[in-house]
Amino acid sequence: MAADKQKKIAIAELKKAKEREACEYKAESERLGKILSSVGLHTQNMSPKMVMFLKTLNECAMELNTLVPNQACMTAALSEFSLSYDRKLLDIADRENLLEDLSDYIAEAQKLKEKLLLKFNELEASLPEEWRNAEFRKKRAKLYKKKKAEYLQTIHKLSQDINTAGFCHEISHENLEKRGSEIQDLLEKLKPLRLHLNSYQNLPTDLTKARLKLHEATHQLSETEENLNDTIMALNR
Repeated sequence: MAADKQKKIAIAELKKAKEREACEYKAESERLGKILSSVGLHTQNMSPKMVMFLKTLNECAMELNTLVPNQACMTAALSEFSLSYDRKLLDIADRENLLEDLSDYIAEAQKLKEKLLLKFNELEASLPEEWRNAEFRKKRAKLYKKKKAEYLQTIHKLSQDINTAGFCHEISHENLEKRGSEIQDLLEKLKPLRLHLNSYQNLPTDLTKARLKLHEATHQLSETEENLNDTIMALNR
């Protein structure tokens, strides 16, 4: 039942198509007849070759979108067609240049893709090693953190031991250098005094004058030694 219905529908469609084609042929024939009548010709009086030429002329007129296939209209239509053709050629050339540029871009993109893929493969291959290194650095960081805590604890304990032992915070490296410089200055001052004292080994024959000079030299030496001792004692406090 359904097959018969579809068959009838197909036959009806084919019939409509044939009728439409016949109408188109008829309309075209009437159109050609009007064109020939306008120039005083009839298809009955024309040879087959002339009919073929006329049909070609009609097709060209239709392609050129010309209603009247005379020389003036066909020449104007052909000129317009030539301009349109030139514009199409220019458009094609532009598109070909664009296509060439796009091809270059695609080639560059392909090279970049290959480089990125190569770099990705290298990174992927090195990932296990980098992961192991990261784990190692993580463990070392924990160890360093633990060592730092131990060192801080040791420094704190040593600081307490130093304070307990009576360490004087004034005895810094800077103060020691300063005291050492003072001691060196005093020792330098002692040198001429000792030389001066040694010169009294040959004292004058006048015993009183000799004792006076010896006493003065001894006093100067004693003062300098006391200054030196005071400096050393201050350093040990």
